[in-house]
Amino acid sequence: MIPETNPLVVRASDLAPEFQPAVEAGGIPLATIAIVTVLLGAIAGLLWWMRSESELESPASDLLTTDLCDAHGLGAAQRATVEQLAKASECGHPAELFLSVEIFDRARATAEANRPETGTLSQAIGQLRRMLYDQQTAR
Repeated sequence: MIPETNPLVVRASDLAPEFQPAVEAGGIPLATIAIVTVLLGAIAGLLWWMRSESELESPASDLLTTDLCDAHGLGAAQRATVEQLAKASECGHPAELFLSVEIFDRARATAEANRPETGTLSQAIGQLRRMLYDQQTAR
């Protein structure tokens, strides 16, 4: 049975059985695809925002400490050591460690009393002290 009005239009039900679709066409509605895409985009945006916020809260984000480290020629590893020492010694701000050798040594002693560190952090603190204060006395 072929339609009489337009010879180019053929309904699936008018096809021979071997040409009829095995499953009704329909698939996933476009609205469902759009909703899933928007949700995935929102989740990705939220993860990106959370990651960027956590980077801003990283130790190297403190501008005063960053400027002081740059002025003294300290790299990222030494900057991290300054932050770790300040946190371990419970001093008010990492920039306080740059004020004097006495404050630095007091912070180091407090940090060692609070958290007895062995190995690389203790060596890094010693190296940092030499970089900051031994150079000043040689000048």
